[in-house]
Amino acid sequence: YELESIPEPDFFRHVTRAFPNLIFHSDLTFRRFQGSYQERRNDVVKHLGELNDHFLREYRAASAVGRVSDVESHFGARGVCGVSAESVKTHRNTAAMRLRDVEFNGRRVSCEWHTKLRPEIDRIHFAFGDTLGEKILIGIFVDHLLT
Repeated sequence: YELESIPEPDFFRHVTRAFPNLIFHSDLTFRRFQGSYQERRNDVVKHLGELNDHFLREYRAASAVGRVSDVESHFGARGVCGVSAESVKTHRNTAAMRLRDVEFNGRRVSCEWHTKLRPEIDRIHFAFGDTLGEKILIGIFVDHLLT
């Protein structure tokens, strides 16, 4: 993406080749981030690459030993911050949790897991498991959702 300077209108045309383990929701747009496409592209590509290449394996390994919280530190050490599910506080807020839902293949899917492009703003929300099999659904690009 960076080397060929893929422009924003073409970003999603190339994602299935670049990230074969990810599924991209049709409503995704960089315009929901606070930063511009040029400002966010490289970070988004890094986060998507890490999710594509490592997330399911790391999640399963951490889950198998009852340490899902280790997922965040693993990815943080790789330069991808905030890879985590929503907090207990957010789970208690029904309206906030609904904001994480996307319609996918006729079903409502909760994209409660997210990465943080910046500590205070710009999130990539995603879902995995259930009918997604070995894929991860990238469901929401957003500056920040209600918690």
